[in-house]
Amino acid sequence: MMAVIEELISMKAVKNKTDFCRKIEMSPETIGKINRGVNHFTTVQIQKTCDLFKVNANFIFGIEDKMFYKK
Repeated sequence: MMAVIEELISMKAVKNKTDFCRKIEMSPETIGKINRGVNHFTTVQIQKTCDLFKVNANFIFGIEDKMFYKK
């Protein structure tokens, strides 16, 4: 999932990790906790990311190589 966030930043779909959090209605502190292994992305957060940014959920779960669905 962190690779998806970095790609969204590079594509300028979001400005930074804080902007990403705001767009999926997640507190920015959660990213830090995820990076430290304290928290994990929830299914709701994953679903919002997939819906909003057309991310392939199968990519997140390591099933497919394609990160995004074509719009």
